[in-house]
Amino acid sequence: MTVLKLRSLFGIVKGTEKCPLEVVTDPKDQVTVTAAYDKWQTRNHQALAEITLTLKKEPLQNVKRYQLTLEIWDYLEDHYEGRGQHTMAQLLGDVFRTTLVKMVPMEQ
Repeated sequence: MTVLKLRSLFGIVKGTEKCPLEVVTDPKDQVTVTAAYDKWQTRNHQALAEITLTLKKEPLQNVKRYQLTLEIWDYLEDHYEGRGQHTMAQLLGDVFRTTLVKMVPMEQ
């Protein structure tokens, strides 16, 4: 989230910066609209790259089907934060996948 905010991409990720229309009714405005659309798409791809480069293999496989970073962000929020029983199942999975080391207490 910090990197996305630093690069002014978080608005795209959270959906507050909406994608502009690609086509308009007045042909005089088409060049301006197309430029804004292309700029937004470029920034969406930059945010997509920032997010996917930080993911582990499992969540990365699941986000490949999405085109918008907003969709990916929503999926990742559900995946990592979870709610109710999902959170418990995720924590139990983490416990069983974690390598135990004598120097690190298990309470954590």
